[in-house]
Amino acid sequence: MNRLTKIILIAVAIPVAIYFFPAAFGGDTEFFLVSGQSMHPTILDGSLVVTKQSSPYEVGDIVGYYSKESKINVVHRIIDVDDNGLFTIKGDNNQNKDAGVSCNTNGAKKEKEEKGNAEKNSSRNSKT
Repeated sequence: MNRLTKIILIAVAIPVAIYFFPAAFGGDTEFFLVSGQSMHPTILDGSLVVTKQSSPYEVGDIVGYYSKESKINVVHRIIDVDDNGLFTIKGDNNQNKDAGVSCNTNGAKKEKEEKGNAEKNSSRNSKT
């Protein structure tokens, strides 16, 4: 490989690496390996989904979050927004909405606890 080709590759690789810098290392990009049929046919089982934190979120956006209840990463679609600006999230191929999950318009996800009315904030909400 000649010197010019190496320079071009480095010049392209650095911005791409910065854009896709993982959240685990302080970036805003998350990678999800899909397991299941909940988003079929939009996202197939075994697909790699790349998400980036974004704001504002809108009805129709596909978002990824960690479910404390199920202890898994979930990739589903925002299907509705209420008068308080809280979203309802559901898998395209699911009959039911995601239990206890709502997301406000600035992207701060909240999961309601099973007992009581307390709410926990989580910053791991991302838009695909």
